[in-house]
Amino acid sequence: MDLSNSKYLTETPDFTGVPYLERLDLSGCTDLSFVHPSIGLLQHLAFLSLRNCSNLISIKFGNGFNVSSLRVLHFSGCTKLENTPDFTWTTNLEYLDFDGCTSLSSVHESIGVLAKLKFLSLRDCTSLVGIPSNNNIMESLQTLDFSGCFQLTDLSIGRSFISLSMISLILLDIGFCNLLEVPDAIGDLLCLERLNLQGNNFFFIPSSVSKLYSLAYLNVSHCHRLQRLPKLSAISSSSTGRYFKTVSGSRDHRSGLYFFDCPKIDWMDPLDYQEFRWLVRLAKNPCYFRCGFDIVVPWDLELPYWLNQRFKGDSVIRIVEFNEDEDWMGFVFCVVFERNNGPVVGRSSSHPFYLSFESEDTEEYFDMPMNLERDKVVGSKHLWIIYISREHCHFAKTGAHISFKAHPSLEINAWGMSSIFREDEEINFDCKGDVNFDFVEKSSTNSGPKFQLPYNWLVTDEDEVENIHAKAKENNLSYAGL
Repeated sequence: MDLSNSKYLTETPDFTGVPYLERLDLSGCTDLSFVHPSIGLLQHLAFLSLRNCSNLISIKFGNGFNVSSLRVLHFSGCTKLENTPDFTWTTNLEYLDFDGCTSLSSVHESIGVLAKLKFLSLRDCTSLVGIPSNNNIMESLQTLDFSGCFQLTDLSIGRSFISLSMISLILLDIGFCNLLEVPDAIGDLLCLERLNLQGNNFFFIPSSVSKLYSLAYLNVSHCHRLQRLPKLSAISSSSTGRYFKTVSGSRDHRSGLYFFDCPKIDWMDPLDYQEFRWLVRLAKNPCYFRCGFDIVVPWDLELPYWLNQRFKGDSVIRIVEFNEDEDWMGFVFCVVFERNNGPVVGRSSSHPFYLSFESEDTEEYFDMPMNLERDKVVGSKHLWIIYISREHCHFAKTGAHISFKAHPSLEINAWGMSSIFREDEEINFDCKGDVNFDFVEKSSTNSGPKFQLPYNWLVTDEDEVENIHAKAKENNLSYAGL
């Protein structure tokens, strides 16, 4: 039954007369304030969407009723929703989202019984102050998102929430929650591949994070109180990169390591090159990224020692010749940059800082996701490392002009590049990877506007098959009840 966008619908009818209803879409019913409790009688209901029902305050399935067929439940955009329903009778639920439910302050304790739940998001629930600790059987959960729940300042997730039962968790997003600490139990999430901790108030990250051998994305940017980091794992698990196999369009979700705007970190330990270990670890395991990845860390030195070619910040080069033997894996680029005192006028550019591969009519780019109006770290230097895999190094054969381009409020100090090779399961940066290049006059690079392409524009057959399979899994839920 599709009643979506029924603007004047204020309450649903009694559902007693439609006991075999399998799908109910009420999304966009902005005046809806009452859902008849007989909805709990719909034993065959698999899909229920209440997206953007902005006047809905609560919903009850009714005590003792059976809605065990329900697999998908959408509440995103229900800005007046104050309470979640009792989940006791929704034991087959797989997908549950409350994104943008800004009046929601708590979650019903019965959520812990959802053993088949794969996706749970409370993103931008800005009034949420606590979550239940009884979740000991959520063993199917793959995605858990609390990003933007900024009142969870003392989130007591610990072992009471992040439990050993979460053996399937792939993505955990607790960014911009104002958290004062990260629980040590986070190291128990052994299948975790993506962890977003940015924008929080903790002073350190527990050493248990070093046990996350499948981790391919770690973002700790904008953590202004962070003072030290644990050792990050240089070992990868035998996992096969499940994130890219379960989320359609994920090839555009970059893997990497991000410590941008963490002013109190003393990154440089002469005995510890974490950025290099992370680079080698990911490059050896392409199942954890698609097309390439990048690393951003605080930096107060020259370019890394392992770079073969080094250039001034404004240099433009063209590759003439390079070693393309069977062991060649791709190119690594590095740039040292900093914010200066220049004003940011008007809106930030869509690509304020990027690696450019410029040809006659096109420009391929690898950009740094950056908001110049927010990321105001004047005088703080960072190192940006970019790896682009062999299949996507089109620029090496076309004579493209290679340079880093930046908004005037960013200063490029120096940059460099290297070829990398796989030899006996090790990564090699030696002279085998020397690249012959020419410098290009800057005047010859400004021949007018270009058609811009992201560096990963080429979709391989393997990428396409993977995306089709991931999309099929998502559609299995999206079309539940049809």
